[in-house]
Amino acid sequence: MTETDAVVWVADGLAAEGLDYGERLVERLTGQGLRVERRDLTTATADDIPGGRLHVLSGGSTSVNDASGWMPRGMAVTRLLVEAAQRGEHAVIGVCLGSQMIAEALWPGQGSVRAAGRIEVGLTEVRWREDERTDDGEQFVVPVFHYEELDPGPLLEGNAHVVADNGHSPVQGYRYGPRIWGVQFHPEFGPADVRRIVLHHRRTIETYHGDVRDALNSVDRYASSWNLAPFTRLVQHALQQA
Repeated sequence: MTETDAVVWVADGLAAEGLDYGERLVERLTGQGLRVERRDLTTATADDIPGGRLHVLSGGSTSVNDASGWMPRGMAVTRLLVEAAQRGEHAVIGVCLGSQMIAEALWPGQGSVRAAGRIEVGLTEVRWREDERTDDGEQFVVPVFHYEELDPGPLLEGNAHVVADNGHSPVQGYRYGPRIWGVQFHPEFGPADVRRIVLHHRRTIETYHGDVRDALNSVDRYASSWNLAPFTRLVQHALQQA
């Protein structure tokens, strides 16, 4: 029997027509030579969690603050994954919604996830700090698509370390201990994916005070600077401790 290296937990919704939030995560992890298993987070149960050195929670369409539907079950699984990571059994990475679910599991009811002033969508720059104790950092171009964000207050009070930020969001990435990571951006998507996301979610972008044309222009402006380094680095950091 083939042992699983990484489990991708896929939340609800489509990033774009024909593209769910788990597909690129599976592709990128497989591209790093990992043996990957895909699981549906919306139907997951706490008594059916497979083994793996790394568990990755995807983005999705439901707010972590939604107390109905699949979210309570998804949060129960997330809490178990986080608790196991704290015991040193594996590493956990959350992407966008996944990062918010991890934050809520770590600091329940503390308001760690809040509405953003406006949507952030397209390609943009973030500052990534290998050493969170310094203000210096490396600039990366990453895909973004979120209208809720992480509040730095509860995270910092809860001993998390902010490892990535930009002018829009004070928490673009965080680490809690050596094995738990969350990123608000989508390091798994490429520029062509972002263009598809923008066109697919025109109405959502406008509803949350965004500009579709600006989002498409950001793809043109930054596409040549995009690469998979943020995703590769994130996975390597997590697996070093797994």
